[in-house]
Amino acid sequence: MNPETNPVTVETSYGKLYVAVLSAKEDSFHDSERGYVTELRPRVRVASDPTFEADPRHVEHWTIRNRAYAVHETVYYRDLSDVSSASGTNLDLWHSEDSPHMGGFRNDRRRQVEYRTATYDLMRQVVANALDVFSKDHEGWEDFSVYLLLKRKRDSQMDESARLHKEAAEHEAKGEKFEQEAAPLYDVLPDSLRVLIRN
Repeated sequence: MNPETNPVTVETSYGKLYVAVLSAKEDSFHDSERGYVTELRPRVRVASDPTFEADPRHVEHWTIRNRAYAVHETVYYRDLSDVSSASGTNLDLWHSEDSPHMGGFRNDRRRQVEYRTATYDLMRQVVANALDVFSKDHEGWEDFSVYLLLKRKRDSQMDESARLHKEAAEHEAKGEKFEQEAAPLYDVLPDSLRVLIRN
């Protein structure tokens, strides 16, 4: 799966983590103090291999306790360190949004690593630590993520504008064709009928 941007590499104790910035996501929700709000959540896609396939058989994979593992998921940044359920760690900052088909955390048999097992928790923490390093080394990545969202929206609007211009030109051409067909008929109309035409 090709991400939107070229990935950068972060070294971990268990293997490389490839990080590619994605366009931010607009998230609308109800806040008890602010009512309904929309927030922009900067996002990245992470993987243990440069092909972003979460394949533990790939030459680049993570090795934990002599077993091969793979990672592929989308992570968004949102600071939840001040909520009551906060863990007090960087896991309050980096949140798993989704993982593609056959993605997520995979073991050497390409099965999902079970949620809340020791290996799962370790992999989740390693991803968060690696993203801390990424964030420090690439200051402003959050704004870049928002830029990608706005650029995508602009491109969508420009594409729609081009489509509408093309459609308008086609309608204009048809209108001119009908005008040419109508002109000879108008030319022979008597004045008594021309005065009946509404402009």
